[in-house]
Amino acid sequence: MHRVRLKIGGLSRRWYGFRANQAGGLVLKRDQQGLARILWKYFNAPGNVMFVAMNIVTFAGIVTYSTLVSAHRERVLEERLYQGTLWIQGQQQKEEEIKEDPTQDVTEDVNMDLEEATASSALPEYVSSEISLPRAVKCDTYSSQMAKMSLFHMFYAYLLCKQVAFGDVGRKKCSEDWDREVESLRKQQDLYSDGKDTKMNTRAFTDTFYSSWRADYADVFASLTKSQQLHFPDWKHYPFDLRHICKTLYRGEMNTIDDFQNLYDSIEAWELKRLLRLWLYDYSHLIKPTTGNDKELFYQRLIRDCHNDNRLFFKYSSILLDPANRSKNLFFRPCRQVPSASMKTVLDVLQEYISLHELRGIAHYDAIIRIVSMIRTDCVLSRWKSNPDSIQQIRILLPTDNDRPQLQAKITQEERKKCFQLVKHNPQTIQLLTAIATWHKPTNQ
Repeated sequence: MHRVRLKIGGLSRRWYGFRANQAGGLVLKRDQQGLARILWKYFNAPGNVMFVAMNIVTFAGIVTYSTLVSAHRERVLEERLYQGTLWIQGQQQKEEEIKEDPTQDVTEDVNMDLEEATASSALPEYVSSEISLPRAVKCDTYSSQMAKMSLFHMFYAYLLCKQVAFGDVGRKKCSEDWDREVESLRKQQDLYSDGKDTKMNTRAFTDTFYSSWRADYADVFASLTKSQQLHFPDWKHYPFDLRHICKTLYRGEMNTIDDFQNLYDSIEAWELKRLLRLWLYDYSHLIKPTTGNDKELFYQRLIRDCHNDNRLFFKYSSILLDPANRSKNLFFRPCRQVPSASMKTVLDVLQEYISLHELRGIAHYDAIIRIVSMIRTDCVLSRWKSNPDSIQQIRILLPTDNDRPQLQAKITQEERKKCFQLVKHNPQTIQLLTAIATWHKPTNQ
């Protein structure tokens, strides 16, 4: 038993390279050292030799497979390149034949049999004459589309409600469709009002309508999708004024203040102009200023049109007096990089406030003090850029509260004195300031 164990132990040591001088295994020379000794010990085991051999065979198989796949791909690529070259040469030959024979019918392929063409291709083929395209339409910006949509909706609702309330059909009779819609609304009004007379004057009706419409409009047309779906209906069924408005909106633009003025000038009815003034103040963010064009004269006209209309006059005068009102950029040209108004515009607004106090007993002292302060502190001398040799004119700067300190620091005392000298020689200024001064004089007992 003892000898058998020694024999087995010797065999195990021989297989794993521990016996270097036995004849039954690979002989390791004593002078082999380092990496060679480690490799010799590793390959002295049959299991390691088999493992390495299998790896080499597997690697050779992978390389062979990759080589075959690459060769196949190259062959396919060459075939496609060859086919593409043939097709390009055929096209070039056709173009040369067409150039040589200008009378050749270049659309002869269209006359081929439809069944044959359908059978040779999975996609249907169409003839250009059989394709109908939609009629070309104008492409409006988002702001212009929203402005047109709101204006159409406002005027349509107003004229419809006005005819229901007053029975006014305008200059010409309307179509039967319009009359049926009016009659249906009138019956609903009688049902909800229990036969009571709810009529009012036109201005009060306009104010009531606009306030209600604006509240409803904000919810109805708040998304871009609805503005994109705007399509003007057939306006031949509408009253004359509404037909004119629809035609003007459809054919024109509503991008700038010039476009709005064109619509405003084309309307004659005073209550419709008043609606436009109400709309412009609340939706001025949809209108852009006109580059290089001064619309201050249009602002002066709007102020005159607001005479005896306190609601609108206070709104439009705030454009001039409120430093934070952004609508001033629509009307007033810049001077020293901020909007500015002429002396006439400021005095026209002051005149309206004085008239309210003297004729109607409505006092707005804060607005009057604000205008007087603007004349005293914000006036500067300016010339037209297009004509540097023109006479210097007084401009009233309209800065924001943040811009005011910087502008005031740039106005010199000499420039202020020149402005005051010109103000003293303005008869309208002296007249208005004198009228204000008489309000506080004590009356003789």
